Formats: sequence, C-alpha cells, structure tokens
Amino acid sequence: MFKNPTHFMVYLFYHPEEAPLPIVLEKEKGTRANTIIKLAKKFDVSVAENVRLTQILHNAV
Repeated sequence: MFKNPTHFMVYLFYHPEEAPLPIVLEKEKGTRANTIIKLAKKFDVSVAENVRLTQILHNAV
C-alpha cells in the first residue's frame, strides 16, 4: 500500500507467480483512505509513504 501524508492511498497486489505486474486492488481518497490506512496498519499490512507515486497511480488507474 502506498499513501501520501494527507488523503490518498493506493493498494497494490503483487505476487510474481500469480501476476507478473502489480495490480491496483483499491484506491481511495479522503476519510475512506484514512480508514483503510488505519486498518492496514492494524493488520500489519506494509504502508509506504510516496507522495508522487501515490498521486500518479491514483490519477492514472
């Protein structure tokens, strides 16, 4: 999962044997993005902060 510090998140699935390229499973903004980020952290899902990548993926996919 990638996020920016304010209100965007993009959740990717990548497993080389099942999908050779990453697949966007979820993208959100605002309150819903913050809720999903909190849940991800609660369940030990990796969350990386990358503002530019998050914005590009969120807008392009």
